[in-house]
Amino acid sequence: MKLYIWSITFPSLGPLRDFQRGGNQWSRSSHGSLASAQPESVSDLIFHLLATLIVSLFIACAASTTDSGVLDPGPIKEAQVVRVIDGDTLDVLISGTKHRVRLFGVNTPERGERCYEAATERTRHLSGDMVRVESGPRSEDRYGRSLFYLYTRSGESIDATLIQEGLATAWTRDGQYRDLLVNLEQEARRQGTGCLW
Repeated sequence: MKLYIWSITFPSLGPLRDFQRGGNQWSRSSHGSLASAQPESVSDLIFHLLATLIVSLFIACAASTTDSGVLDPGPIKEAQVVRVIDGDTLDVLISGTKHRVRLFGVNTPERGERCYEAATERTRHLSGDMVRVESGPRSEDRYGRSLFYLYTRSGESIDATLIQEGLATAWTRDGQYRDLLVNLEQEARRQGTGCLW
């Protein structure tokens, strides 16, 4: 994730320079920095605090956006890997309860299809003995498998990695990372990456 920090200054406040509020004229430094403006009343102080809050929220939102290939996991749980079934299905223990988990964001080849072994082995390697799981908009698929986005212990997205390496296609119907994963698939196709492309 890249963190972007902006320094917001206004060389000229133009019409705001002459704005009066409650009889007090705003004061600003000679170089016009909003951050260095000195409030002259309680209402000016409140305005500056609100402006600072809005700018802070904007910076926080911009900093939380993701670069391609990196998902920003929400609330996550750890899960012990019991068995890798194939490239997009695992058995895991979450808080001591066994779950059959289907990766929410991807489809990998089925048994007998080209790239099945490569996708299964890569999922086995990425998952190791412990994964982190993040819920999507649906909790189960039609077969009763729990649906989660999966991450390695270090936080690397298993869904995104499989797609980037040309071992999976993106799930296109729903999910909070659908657009990102579809874009990763398009890039992998364009570059002819991995077994599938």
